[in-house]
Amino acid sequence: MTNLIEVKDLSVQFSGPKMGLFRKKSAPIHAVDGVSLNIRKGEALGLVGESGSGKTTFGRALLRLIEPNSGVVHMNGNDGRKNITELDAKNLRKAWLNMQMVFQDPDSSLNPRMTVMDTIAESLLVNRIAKNIREAKARVVEVAESCGLTVEQLSRYPHAFSGGQRQRISIARALVTKPEFIICDEPVSALDVSIQAQILNLLIELQEEMDLTLLFISHDLIVVAYICDRIAVMYLGNIIEIAPTKDLFNKPLHPYTEALMSAIPSDDPDQQLSESVLAGEATGVAGERKGCLFAPRCRYADGDKCSEIKPVLKDFGDGRMAACHYAETLTLTGFEDL
Repeated sequence: MTNLIEVKDLSVQFSGPKMGLFRKKSAPIHAVDGVSLNIRKGEALGLVGESGSGKTTFGRALLRLIEPNSGVVHMNGNDGRKNITELDAKNLRKAWLNMQMVFQDPDSSLNPRMTVMDTIAESLLVNRIAKNIREAKARVVEVAESCGLTVEQLSRYPHAFSGGQRQRISIARALVTKPEFIICDEPVSALDVSIQAQILNLLIELQEEMDLTLLFISHDLIVVAYICDRIAVMYLGNIIEIAPTKDLFNKPLHPYTEALMSAIPSDDPDQQLSESVLAGEATGVAGERKGCLFAPRCRYADGDKCSEIKPVLKDFGDGRMAACHYAETLTLTGFEDL
C-alpha cells in the first residue's frame, strides 16, 4: 500500500519557563522528539497516549500549524509528491486544500458570527475555488448533506446547534475542498457517548465514500479501536509502539501500552475496576532525555540498561514495531474484550 504521508525525524521544541532571580532560560521542552511515521493511503491511523504526550502537537506540526524545529514531512497526493516542511506560505496554503484538520472543540473552532453556509464556504472563497457564495452553494449543500445537515440549517448560526451537530459542521468545513488527508484531533471527546457513535460512524462512511486518509488522535483506546486500522502509541513525544489494531489489543509489546490497556473499564457493571499498572506521572519532558523515558514508571525496568540506553523503534514483523529493550521476552496483558 502506498504511503500518503511520510514523516522523518520530526521534532518540535518549546522554550522552557525562565527560572530564578535573573530569569535564566531553562531546558527546552521536547513536545515531539524525532518522530518517524508513515500513514498509508486510505487507512485510518490512530495516535494514542496520555494528555501531554505530544499527540496534538504532532498533528499540528504535520500541517505546519506549529512550525517544527527539524524533520521532514512528505505528502504523496494526487497532485504529486510535496515536501510540506519546505513550502513557502503561498504554496503551503495550496497544500492545505488537500490536508485538513477537525479540531476537538467545535465551539471554539467555529465563528459564532458566521452562518453555517458562510463557515463551510469560506475555504472555497478564500482560495478562489468559487467566486462568490452563489457559486459555492452547490458544493456546500453537497458536503453538508453528506455530513447529515439539511439545506434549511445552512442559514443558522452555530449557537443554534447541539455539540454533535456543530462537529458535523466542522467536518463539512474540512471536507469542502475535497482533501485526501484529514487529521481528527479528539473529535468526539467533548460529546455524549451516543453522539460519539454517530460521529464515528459518519467518519467511517465518509472515509469510504471519499477515499480519505485519517490520522485519528485520541486518548480513548476503545474509540480508536472502533475506527482505526492501525494504532501508534505516543509517550513524551516519542512513538513507542505501532501495530495493527487487533494485534495491539491482543498482545501489546510495550509496557506503556499494557498500562493503557489496564485503565480501560469493563462493560460489565458488576465487575470492579482492575488496578491500573500505570503508576506515577510522566517525567523527562524537559532537559536531558536519557535512557527509556518510560523507565521511571515501568514495573519491568531493570534499573541499568533501561535507565542508560534509549531503545530504538524496532521492527518485529507483521506491521509491528516497538521501542523496548525487552519487547521480545516480556509477556504482556492486552485487552481481550475487543
